[in-house]
Amino acid sequence: MYRIGIVEDSGDEIDKIERTLDFFYTDFDMSYYFSDRTYTPENIVGNLSNDIIMDIQSDKIDGLIIDYKVMLDDIIIEGNEIYREINMVIPKFPIIILTEIVDEPEGKEYMDADKVYRKSTFFNFESRASKDMYTKFFKNMDHYRKNRQQYKDELNKKKETLVSEGIKEETILEIVELENELSKYENIGSDSSDILLDSDSIEKAINLIKQVDEMIDDEKS
Repeated sequence: MYRIGIVEDSGDEIDKIERTLDFFYTDFDMSYYFSDRTYTPENIVGNLSNDIIMDIQSDKIDGLIIDYKVMLDDIIIEGNEIYREINMVIPKFPIIILTEIVDEPEGKEYMDADKVYRKSTFFNFESRASKDMYTKFFKNMDHYRKNRQQYKDELNKKKETLVSEGIKEETILEIVELENELSKYENIGSDSSDILLDSDSIEKAINLIKQVDEMIDDEKS
């Protein structure tokens, strides 16, 4: 089952999104961030984005569909702002923005053009263009889930190797590389027990390993 988050303030537009997705694939579940949850205008983008990121972390959604413009108490919120907040933390998470004015979000320097879909085309589910949009979105969700799990599995194996075989320079570098890749798929965070090492920390750890190895060699000789 695919789990898709929806950021949309219009019930009619939500119905169109559901009908379009249901035409191609019936086994999916929806999370409605704007219609089912209460937000205040103060820091709406930050609060909404944090809720979405928490759900990504908890494996509650596999992809996100955002309306380019949503309203809250006469305040217009641009969907690309929500996209930017999430993309900064989890850049590989599948997100698309629906709009009738494609040039507006595409003009933002942090927006990828292939993330922006014209509503009239997307909702015309009997057209080839709509099918291509749908197929790309669902393939991106497949790739996201597969790659995220693969990096997590590989990281766990390397940590087990670190425990069973002791601290080795090669293993530490492999762990750091895997954590860097995994951080594109989920928010590891600085408060996690699996803290990403910066370059200085890596260098210090490697130098310490070398010093220990040299001391052991000296004792043997």
